[in-house]
Amino acid sequence: MDYENHSIDPTSLEGWVIHKCDQWRDHFESNYKERFDEYYRLWRGQWAAEDIMRSSERSRIISPALQQAVESAVAEVEEATFGRGKWFDIQDDLRDQQNLDVQIIRSQLDEDFKFVSARKAIAECLINSAVFGTGMAEIVADEEIEMVPATQPIMEGDMQAVGVMKTERTVFKLKPVMPQNFLIDPVSTSIESALGVAVDEYVPIMKCI
Repeated sequence: MDYENHSIDPTSLEGWVIHKCDQWRDHFESNYKERFDEYYRLWRGQWAAEDIMRSSERSRIISPALQQAVESAVAEVEEATFGRGKWFDIQDDLRDQQNLDVQIIRSQLDEDFKFVSARKAIAECLINSAVFGTGMAEIVADEEIEMVPATQPIMEGDMQAVGVMKTERTVFKLKPVMPQNFLIDPVSTSIESALGVAVDEYVPIMKCI
């Protein structure tokens, strides 16, 4: 990245982070980019000249067998994960004789997951892991408008107006990340052992404010 064009001081903390991200991006592009692009093309059924196996090959038809195999394998994982209804659980302390608090937390967490469509995001992570061998996501905070049924007295309390009340709610969403947009220290074997990680992708301008 050109620090002069982006007005970034290379000696600052921001410049140090950008420099590391550039190095990690270069490592990915030189070692994995072509292979990941090939995986994506084969899964989507997109023809490319570099995938030709023989010089006499003229057909541009991509068999959907690979896509069907991937989706079938992911469907089995989803069924094993979500098929029983309750796909997560919270264990209480053995010394705690009151189990009602954990049941309330479990029910509230299940409701929150449904509100932010966590299951759909996890399913997308499973697809990415089946195609590229790695599935990952980031947790992002966002503001959502929640609409709940409400009543309001009118006509000096003689009547009740029934409708919907809109309230702002802070939620935490699970956002799937494509492996091509995930940068990590190349010498690390996990997020915990890495010097750092970064998500490098384009976002809408409203998300940057």
